[in-house]
Amino acid sequence: MKKILLFALFSSFWACQREIETLPALGYEYAPLQTGKFIQYRIDSILYDDYNNSVDTNSYEVKYVLGREEIDAAGLSFFRYERYERADSSQDWTLINVSAVQIEANRLLHVEQNQRLIKLTFPIAKDKNWDGLAYIRKDTTIEIVGGSINFYKDWEVFEYTAVHNPFNINGFSFDSTVTVLQADANNLIERRFSKEIYAKNIGLVYKEQWILDTQCGGNLAACINTPWERKAEKGFILRQRITAHNF
Repeated sequence: MKKILLFALFSSFWACQREIETLPALGYEYAPLQTGKFIQYRIDSILYDDYNNSVDTNSYEVKYVLGREEIDAAGLSFFRYERYERADSSQDWTLINVSAVQIEANRLLHVEQNQRLIKLTFPIAKDKNWDGLAYIRKDTTIEIVGGSINFYKDWEVFEYTAVHNPFNINGFSFDSTVTVLQADANNLIERRFSKEIYAKNIGLVYKEQWILDTQCGGNLAACINTPWERKAEKGFILRQRITAHNF
C-alpha cells in the first residue's frame, strides 16, 4: 500500500512539473530606462534643398540623456529625454529640446512635441509588426532645409526584421540587437526609408533614414533608373551611429 501511495504522489508531482511553462522573454532590456544614463551619436546627413537647388552635407554630434522620472496626467511614469548637440568634441554641449520616453502597455513610446511614436512593442519577436504611428497623422509635415516635407507618407506598419543578432559598429560589438523597419516605400518621385537597431542593455545604436522627394527637373522619364542620391531634390539622407554611452 505504501509503494502504491508513493508512486501516486511521485506521478502527481511529475505531472505538475511537466505543466510548468517557461514564459518568453519580453525584451525590455532593449529599452533600459534609468535616470542619468546617456548615449552619444555621430550624425551624418546629406541635405537636398529644392528652393536653392543645392546639395549639402552635414555632420555633428548628439547626446541623449535620460533625466528624472516623472508622472504624466494619466498617472503613468515617464523619463525626461534631453537632447544635446555640438559640432564636434572641441565644443560644449547645447541643450536643444526635452521630450519624454515611457513604457506603457508593453510599448516603448517616444513623445516629442505632442507626437507619440511607438518605437518598440513587447514581447519582441521576429516578423512581429505594429502601428507605430497610431497616435500620429500620416500627413504630418516637418520643416526641413528649403521648406517642408510630408515625412510619414507611405509609412505602413513597423516590423522586427531581425532579432537577437550580433552587430558591430564604430568599434562596438553588441552580442544581441533587434532591427525595426519603420518604412520602406519607393516610387519614381518619393523615397521613404527608416530603420533603427537596438542593442540589449543599451538601447538605440544605429538609425538610418531616407526622406526624399523629386520631380526630376520636370523630366520624369530621364531619371527612371537614376539613384536617389543623384535625383533627389528635396529631403535628406541621415545615418546616426553610436559613439559613446554609460550604460
